[in-house]
Amino acid sequence: MNKKKESGTSVYMRYAGMCFQLFILIILLLFIGGKVDRYFGMTNSIFTATLPVVGLIAYYFKIYFDLFK
Repeated sequence: MNKKKESGTSVYMRYAGMCFQLFILIILLLFIGGKVDRYFGMTNSIFTATLPVVGLIAYYFKIYFDLFK
């Protein structure tokens, strides 16, 4: 098991990139959910509330598999 030890800056940049991706994902899914709610004329914001939650769950699975592979 010859794993090359990562430098502190490399690890920091990897986690900063994950944070940025998560932020963009949440903003994008909120925007899409609002558009879908308006398209269907819903009075409750069903898609605006559920799309970010589904996206977060999917992203956490992605993080889990990326970190422990």
